[in-house]
Amino acid sequence: MHSDWVSSTFYKGKQRILLNDKATLIWAANYGAIEFTIPFDRYDMPDHPMEMVFDLNPPDLKSFDLVLFILAEREYH
Repeated sequence: MHSDWVSSTFYKGKQRILLNDKATLIWAANYGAIEFTIPFDRYDMPDHPMEMVFDLNPPDLKSFDLVLFILAEREYH
């Protein structure tokens, strides 16, 4: 799946790469990974998320204003 120099670990039943340096990030981008859907906990601290991410994908280009509205609301509060 990945080059020998890319760090990885077995985590939650799967072999996962570790994006822990610029070279690995560039490798992943060149691999064609546009968007990663990854767990937000660390491999050494399972089930303890380090952050929360909201991935806002509007249903079509006409609805992108919804994303901007949500961003404005977030900045207001």
